[in-house]
Amino acid sequence: MDSSQSMDFAQSDEGSAVTREALMAMNPSQLRTFVDKNVCIRCNKFKDEVTGIVYTIDPVSFSFILASIGDTSEDKSSLTMVPGHSVDDVTVTGNCTEEQKRLLTEAFGNFVNSNMSCSGDNAETRKERLVEWFTKNRIPCELKGENEELLQVTDALFVEPPYQPENCLSRNEIILGKVQALIRSMPD
Repeated sequence: MDSSQSMDFAQSDEGSAVTREALMAMNPSQLRTFVDKNVCIRCNKFKDEVTGIVYTIDPVSFSFILASIGDTSEDKSSLTMVPGHSVDDVTVTGNCTEEQKRLLTEAFGNFVNSNMSCSGDNAETRKERLVEWFTKNRIPCELKGENEELLQVTDALFVEPPYQPENCLSRNEIILGKVQALIRSMPD
């Protein structure tokens, strides 16, 4: 499976397993498609299975943070980290419901879906200003994603709404640090 095929995997190919090699070929934007999906991760040469809702993925180590939500107010919700080196394959078993997303936000905050905390107009204005700032500083960028909500800087970095330094996704820590510093230096 090449990386273009794997990009749509989490959205449409429910039930098929993505191997470690395919995961490692994905860029941060492609990995992001797993967020808010119910998955089964097989680990340690298929000896263990971990299931839950993908809360976030580290695009450098490929570690998954899975959430499990208690059925009642007395049941505890929890987060489980699955280190990337132990992942053998990932199978999407379904989409997270709106109720589950609401419960995740209540239990763990709105860390991953931080773009929900910024109104559409503010995010759009910030995105336009950031594109201008990148252009002024001769940094090539283009709009990506279903609704052109992601800014892609070369092939190495993506910036998600609300377009703050902490919303940068990259495997390259040097580029990540430099782009975050550039965003921090953008005049208000």
